[in-house]
Amino acid sequence: CYGGPALTPHIDALASRGTVFDSAYCNFPLCAPSRFSMLSGLLPSRIGAYDNGAEYRAEIPTIAHYLRTAGYRTVLAGKQHFVGPDQLHGFHARLVPELYPTDFAWTPLWSETRMESNNDATGVTRAGVCVRSAQMDHDEATLYRASAQLHDFARDPQQPFFLAASFTHPHEPYFCEQKYWDRYNHADIPMPATTLRPQADRLAHTQRMLEHHGLLDERLHEDAVRTARHAYLGNVASFDDMVGRLLKILDDTGMADSTAIVLTSDHGDMLGEHGLWFKKHFLEDCARVPLLIVMPGTAGDSRSFANVSLVDVLPTLCDLAGVDASALSPEPLDGISLVPACNGAATLFDRPVYAEITSESVPAPMFMVRRGRHK
Repeated sequence: CYGGPALTPHIDALASRGTVFDSAYCNFPLCAPSRFSMLSGLLPSRIGAYDNGAEYRAEIPTIAHYLRTAGYRTVLAGKQHFVGPDQLHGFHARLVPELYPTDFAWTPLWSETRMESNNDATGVTRAGVCVRSAQMDHDEATLYRASAQLHDFARDPQQPFFLAASFTHPHEPYFCEQKYWDRYNHADIPMPATTLRPQADRLAHTQRMLEHHGLLDERLHEDAVRTARHAYLGNVASFDDMVGRLLKILDDTGMADSTAIVLTSDHGDMLGEHGLWFKKHFLEDCARVPLLIVMPGTAGDSRSFANVSLVDVLPTLCDLAGVDASALSPEPLDGISLVPACNGAATLFDRPVYAEITSESVPAPMFMVRRGRHK
C-alpha cells in the first residue's frame, strides 16, 4: 500500500478499509524513546526518554491509563521496551515478557564513539535464512497470546477492550525463515537507491553513524547487502501473515466491524541507503513510518498526505473511545487526534511535526522539523 517491494496482502487489505498516512514520522528513530512518546503522547525529551536505557517513569500516564477511565480492558502482548521496575504502565495485564533488557544495562555513555551493545557490520554480514531466533520465538508467543486474548474478549462482547499486539519483526537481526525467504526471488531484491557519498560530501551525522555502527571497518559486499535486504523483506512478509491471523480472528468472532485498528512502527531501517544500516538518523528510511488507521463506520480506502507523527496515536485512540485526553493529561499533549484526517479533513498540512535524537553518537541534542513539503 506504500508502493514498496514487500509482499503484504493482509496489510494492503487492511489499508483498503481505512486511511493510509503517507507522511507519518516517529518522534525518535530508536526503539524505547519512540515507544515511550507514542504511549504518552509527549515528545521524548519531555519525559526523559533519551536512549534505550532510559526509564519510563511510572508517574507518566500512557494510552492504557486514559482508556481505563472509559472502562476499557487494556492488555499488552509483546515488545514495548519498558525500562524500569514498572512493566505494566496502566495495562491490566501483560501476556509476554520483554525481549530486551528492562534494567539499565543499555544506558550509554555519551562520550563513547561505539558501544559494544550497539549494532555493527556483522549484523549485515551474518544475515540470511535461519531455523530459529529469539526474535522469532518472541513474535510467535506474541501472536499466540494475542490471538487467545481476542477470543477471550469475544466471549464478553459488552466489555470494551484495547489490545496492543507488538511484534519485533521486521527489526534486525536480518534472519528470516526459509518459507518467507522463498516468497521472493533473490535476484529481484532491489539494491539501495542511494550510495555512500565520499567523506567530504557526507552529512556530519552520517559520518558519525558510520563510525557508531562500525560500518567503516568493513566494506560490505554487494551479496551481503542483497541478502540482508532479502531477509528483511522476508520478515515483513512474516509480520504480514501475523497481521492476517489477527484480522481473521476479528472477522470470525464478529468483532471486525466494531473494532478500530492502528498499524504502525516505532522506526524504520536504513537498509543500506546512503551506506547506512539500522536506525538513529532523520533520513526518510528510518524516520518515516507506516501508519494505517481503520475506524468502524467509515468508508475507508483513503490516503492522507498530512504530516503526522506517533505522538498523535494517543489522542486518536482516546478520541475514538470518547475520552478527552487533553482534559485528563497532567501535561499539555504534543499530539492531536487524527480522526478528522481519517474523515477527509485537510487542516493538518501546515502543522509541524518533530523528531529528536539525544542518544549516544550525537555530541548534542539533534532535532528534526517537518512542515509542509520541507524537512
